[in-house]
Amino acid sequence: MKDSIKDRENMEFYLNSNESIKSDSVLVPLDVIRPSEYDGFTLEEETNLRFFGCELIQEGGVMLKLPQVTMITGMELFHRFFFRRSFSRTNLQNSVAACLFLATKLEETPKKVRDVVSVFDYLLKIKRNIAPPIPVLDLNSNEFLRLRQELFETERLILKEIGFSLTHLAIKPYKYLYYYAKILKLNRLFTQKAWNYINDAYRITVCVSFPPHVLAATAIYLTSHVLNVPLPEVEWWVAFDCKFSDIEEVASEILMLYQMRKVTFDYVNDTIRRHTVEENKDVTMEAAVPEESEDKKIHARDETPEANKKRTKEKTKEDRSDERNGRYKRSKYRRSRSRSRSPYRKYKRHDRHRSSHKNSSRRHRRDKESHSRQEESDESS
Repeated sequence: MKDSIKDRENMEFYLNSNESIKSDSVLVPLDVIRPSEYDGFTLEEETNLRFFGCELIQEGGVMLKLPQVTMITGMELFHRFFFRRSFSRTNLQNSVAACLFLATKLEETPKKVRDVVSVFDYLLKIKRNIAPPIPVLDLNSNEFLRLRQELFETERLILKEIGFSLTHLAIKPYKYLYYYAKILKLNRLFTQKAWNYINDAYRITVCVSFPPHVLAATAIYLTSHVLNVPLPEVEWWVAFDCKFSDIEEVASEILMLYQMRKVTFDYVNDTIRRHTVEENKDVTMEAAVPEESEDKKIHARDETPEANKKRTKEKTKEDRSDERNGRYKRSKYRRSRSRSRSPYRKYKRHDRHRSSHKNSSRRHRRDKESHSRQEESDESS
């Protein structure tokens, strides 16, 4: 009896302390107009793209050995970001990697940038059905530097689009599921099945349209029907501050998820390319090749001996002007050369002092001998 009273008190504390989490300010309405809809994406196409991105996050998190909480945080960031941006205006590969990379920071399970970039590059090569052995990304190549820079830029874009609002990501449905199962006296098998339903709910947009406690109640509702476990005949969801209409809506969306066809890389790439506008041709899943700078193009056109000679003369003139203005520091080169000889300097200094001492003593004896000879010549005269 005492344990049940204590459980109810803990549940009331969670429900009351997280009122801001359940507020409508952080939830996305179901009838909102999506940015991808303006670019011609249908609801089915966008759902498939979201599912494909979440699958990449899940597989990447498994390869990086991240906890499930970090993965669903990355999925929620992914869904919220694409409620602000269109799939035809943002590179999907960079967005997926940046969402998981940002989630590792939020959930305090950090991973190195090189690991995140390498894992998602390897995953995309697998999705393209490249014949084995699959080449691993070289960490010293320009391709790795380009992907890393794009990851940082996409991470800043995600934070900007969601308005740096990250407090609502702190509470997950797992906490509510734990306390609901304890109050309803559900066994371990039942709780594990409901846990899996919560993980599947983050593949679709119900995770950003409904609060976490509704997802937990829906998982219990679905599990009771699948395992034929009877729940209390009373309206138990009212005790958890849920509406049965919301539970039915989320349950229908989760069940529709299991009827989806498998989304392939070719389907995703063709769908994005079909709706991509002309000025954003590099947002497909294929890696974009960076363009050469204007200086390189000019040099490629003017690779004649006279042009090279003129360019060398201009470079020398610039170096001399920088040296006169004090911007060209030569001391660092001298310092670096002196460091390279540093292990032997003390011995050379010692030898130099010894040789100077020998020379001074010889000079002193020579002067003394010449002075004594001069005195002898004076006496004889």
